[in-house]
Amino acid sequence: MTIRNLGMALLCAMTLPAAAQQKQFTLRGKLTHMPQAYTTLYLLYDSSFIPRQLDSAVVKDGNFQFSGRIAEAQSVWIVPRRIAQNQGISITVSERMSFVLGVGNTELTADSALSNFHLSGPGAIADGQYKQAIHNTLLVTDSLRRITASAAYKTDRELQQQVMYRVSNLFKPMNDEMAAYAKQHPGAQITPYLVYSVASSPLTSTQQVDTLMTVLPAASKATVENAIKTIYAKRQQEQAEKEALAKKTALGTPAMDFTLNDPAGNPVSLSSYKGKYVLVDFWASWCGPCRAENPNVLKAFEAYKDKGFTVLGVSLDVAKQKDKWVAAIEKDGLPWKQVSDLKGWTSDVAAMYGVTSIPQNFLVSPDGKIIAKNLRGDALEQKLSEILH
Repeated sequence: MTIRNLGMALLCAMTLPAAAQQKQFTLRGKLTHMPQAYTTLYLLYDSSFIPRQLDSAVVKDGNFQFSGRIAEAQSVWIVPRRIAQNQGISITVSERMSFVLGVGNTELTADSALSNFHLSGPGAIADGQYKQAIHNTLLVTDSLRRITASAAYKTDRELQQQVMYRVSNLFKPMNDEMAAYAKQHPGAQITPYLVYSVASSPLTSTQQVDTLMTVLPAASKATVENAIKTIYAKRQQEQAEKEALAKKTALGTPAMDFTLNDPAGNPVSLSSYKGKYVLVDFWASWCGPCRAENPNVLKAFEAYKDKGFTVLGVSLDVAKQKDKWVAAIEKDGLPWKQVSDLKGWTSDVAAMYGVTSIPQNFLVSPDGKIIAKNLRGDALEQKLSEILH
């Protein structure tokens, strides 16, 4: 998991799918003293790490409104249009509102920044219950967010690894907190959401799911059961697809060819590197761990560029941030070819190689076969010393 996922993941990132017994919600908002004029806001939700649009609202004199029907409480984001169009790019804390939306009426006021908001009304009850349920986890995530916003985090690879390790170890205690709250508050508006979130986690056993389901009121049980079945089926399908893709990028298999443009618009094909060892390096200008890894790749490149080794950088930047991609190439002093379709996380080549986090790389032999993966730190130079001694 990369840090771009932190906000969505720790808002629970699990949305209870729509079901038969949906209830009305209305969300009325007021913006004051904003640093810029917002004309449109988007209400987003998803059960993955890339948010999808649920609704949009025009902002007039600082006022906006969303309304619709939801089955149960669910996590949502509200972001400005310019951010909504950049799906897959990090959304800064100050540029979003993230909370759990409940049924009924909700009043929202935000002052000076979108993140500085307050909820009230019946629909806000679920958000308060959610924050109470994961109180200890939120204390940790607030600390981690301060670290990721620091200047040191951008260049300190060890610090980045420490943060990602702590993030990956947050889910078990967070699940425990949610399960405990659900058992203690079976009638709370947030409880079906919590049960679904915990039950759909890969960390939760079947026995734990069965125990959790007993705390649900009858009116919610069928909805949650159906939602869990849906997520299990989706997970099985994703696992099958993942295994099939893993076979395509297994060591010894031919590297799949692709052609992408460099910053000047010139097409570059992986197959054009036949006869050389080439590191296909997936990265992005906004990815701190990637930028921290670039000096290691550069060191290996300089040491072995005259011995039949080179690098092909594949960026997951987006079209609107092409200038940042080009600037990062120059700032990091990367002399090898750089290509991208500028589609971010929807890149066809990233999907082809099963890239869901970065940095990630594949070492391809002169005859076009994958011979190593994810060579980071000194590992790349060590591998090259073995094959190009």
